[in-house]
Amino acid sequence: MAVPSISYIVGAFFAFVGIVGIALNTTVLFAIHKGRLLSSKASPVYILSSQTLVVDALLVLAHLIYHAPAVALQRDIIPTELEFIFEFVLMYGWFHNSLSHILIALNRLVVIVFKRTDVFTRKRTIALSILHHLVASALSIATEFMLPCCKLRFSWRAYSYAYDELPGISNYSAILTIPIETASSLVSIVSYAVIIRTMHNARKIETMTRDIDKKRRVQEYRYAIQFAVMALVYSTAWILFNTLPILIGKTTDLYIYAFERAFSRISYAKVITMLVEINALANATVYLSNNKEIQKSIQVMLGNSSKIYKKMAADLTSYLMGGFFATIAIIGLIMNTTVLLAIFKGGLLSSKTSPVYILSSQTMAMDTILILVHLLYLAPEVLLQYDVFPPFVDALCDFLLMYCWFHNSLSHILIALNRLFVIVFKRLDLFTHRRTIVLCVVHHIVAIILAASTEFLMPCCRLSFSWAVFSYSYRLEEGVTNYAAAATIPVDIASSLTSILSYAAIIWTMHSSRRVAVQLDTDKKRRHQEYRYAIQFAVMALVYSLAWILFNTFPIMIGNTSAAYVYGVVAVLVLINTLANATVYLTNNKEIQNSIRMMVGRKSKVFTIQDVTTHSSKTEHAMTR
Repeated sequence: MAVPSISYIVGAFFAFVGIVGIALNTTVLFAIHKGRLLSSKASPVYILSSQTLVVDALLVLAHLIYHAPAVALQRDIIPTELEFIFEFVLMYGWFHNSLSHILIALNRLVVIVFKRTDVFTRKRTIALSILHHLVASALSIATEFMLPCCKLRFSWRAYSYAYDELPGISNYSAILTIPIETASSLVSIVSYAVIIRTMHNARKIETMTRDIDKKRRVQEYRYAIQFAVMALVYSTAWILFNTLPILIGKTTDLYIYAFERAFSRISYAKVITMLVEINALANATVYLSNNKEIQKSIQVMLGNSSKIYKKMAADLTSYLMGGFFATIAIIGLIMNTTVLLAIFKGGLLSSKTSPVYILSSQTMAMDTILILVHLLYLAPEVLLQYDVFPPFVDALCDFLLMYCWFHNSLSHILIALNRLFVIVFKRLDLFTHRRTIVLCVVHHIVAIILAASTEFLMPCCRLSFSWAVFSYSYRLEEGVTNYAAAATIPVDIASSLTSILSYAAIIWTMHSSRRVAVQLDTDKKRRHQEYRYAIQFAVMALVYSLAWILFNTFPIMIGNTSAAYVYGVVAVLVLINTLANATVYLTNNKEIQNSIRMMVGRKSKVFTIQDVTTHSSKTEHAMTR
C-alpha cells in the first residue's frame, strides 16, 4: 500500500494542532505560575484548571510525537513493546479529562447557583486533584493492562483510535469507559443548564444586587458558558467514537476508517482525533481569551522578557509566522525521517553507492536536529513573542543552531567535491566507504569546534535565535569586533564558491559529453542521472547561499523597519535548506522510493491475504526486472 497524499496532509494537520495546543497550554501554565495565581483567592479554580492543562499538554504531546508521524507515514514508528506507553498516556489523559469536566462543572454550579465559595477550599481542592489523578491512573491501568479485553490504542490506518478487540470476548474496557463518559456529559449538561437558568432569572432582579456583584456574576456566567462549550466538544468526541462506524458504514476511504486484521470492528474517523486535540487545548483557549488575570500575567512576562522589545506583544502576524515555521518544520521532520528510515531499512549504507548515502544521511540527521530546534524553540517564542525558556536552554539551542549550520556549510563542500570527482574526473575510488566515514567524523569535529568557538570562546558576538525579528541575530556589543561573524562568513563563502565552481564544471562537462555519441546507452543514462542529482544539489547550495547572504545583507537592504517579520524570510530559507536534501531523494532516487515501497508493503500485510499475495508478486517481479 503506497502512502496516500491525504495521510501527509492529515498527519501534518494533527501535528500543527498539537503544536498550537502545546504552545497555548504552556503559555497559560507559565502565566499561572509567574502570576502566583495558585496562591490567590481564586486558587481553587486555577488548581483544577492547571492540573488539567498539564495532562492535556501530555496528551497533545503524545499525538504530536507518536500519532501524527505514524499517520503521515502510515506505519508503526516505534517498536511494539513501547506502544503501551502512549496507549496508557491516551487513556490516562482521557479519563483525567472526563473527571475534570465533572469537577469543573460542579465547581461552577456551587459558586454561581448556590453561592458557596467555601466548599472548594484550597485544601479540599488539592486533595480532590490528587484523588483525581489516582482514579484516572487506576482506570487507565485497568482498561489497558488488567481487563481481559480490549485495550484502546492509536490507529494510524484509521487516523484515530481503535479498540484491540478479540473474537468472542466482551469489550470490558468500553463497558467501563462509556459510563464514565456518560456521567461526565450528564453532570456537565445538568450543571450548566441550572447555571444558565439561574443567571436568566437573576437578570430580572436588578435592584437586589450591586453593580460589582452583577459584574462578577456575569463574568462567572461567561466562564461557565465557555466550560459548557468545552464539555460539548468532549461529549461530541466520545459519542462520535462509538457511533461513527454505524453512521458511515463501510467505505474505501482509509482516512474515514480502515479495517485491521487484529480489530474485529471498524476503526474510526480522523474527526475524532481532531476533536480530542481541540478538547485538549480548549481549557487554555478559555483563559487566554477571557481571563484578565492570565492576560495581565502574560503582559508582565512580556514586559520583563526583553528590555529592547519591551512593548512587543503577540499578534496575528506572530501567530501566523510561528505557525508557518512549525508547519515547515513538521513537513521537514516527516521527509527527513522518511528518507533516513528508507536508507537504513533498505541497507543502502552498505551498497556500492554508500559513500553518497553516508554523506547525505549524516547531513539529514543534523538537518533533523536543526528542524527540531526551530519547532520546539523558535516557533513557540515567535508565536508568543517572549522568552519562553531559561537562559541555559537559550545557550544550548544557540549552540545547536551554529553546530548544524557549520555542519551544513561543510556538507555542501563535501557533496560538491564528491559530485565533481565522480562526474568530471570519473574517480569513483576517491570517496571509498572507509574514507567517507573518516571524513564524516572529521566533519562533525570541525563543526563542533567552530560552533563552540563562535558561541562561547570568542569575545563577541554570539549568534542567537531572536523571536523579536522572527529569525536570528548577533548579540552585538558596542565597540567590540564581531569575531563570530569574522569566523562564520569565510566558511559560508568557501562553501558557496566550492559549490559554484564544482557544479559549473559538472554542467560544462555534461554539456560537452552530449556531443560524443559513441557512449553506451547505459553509460549515458547513468551519467544523465548523476547530472540530474548534481543540478538538484546545486539548487540546494543556492538556497543555502541565499540564506547566509540575506542574513548578512537584509539589515542594510531594508534598513530600520517596524515590519520585523520581514526578517523571517531568512529562517524560512534555513528551514527549506534543511529539507532540500530529503526532497532530492524522495522525488528522484529510485532506491529510496523502492525502499519506502517495501517498508509500506510490509505493513500492508495486515489488510487481507489477497492484498499480501498481490503485493508480494509485484515486488518480486520488480526486483527481478
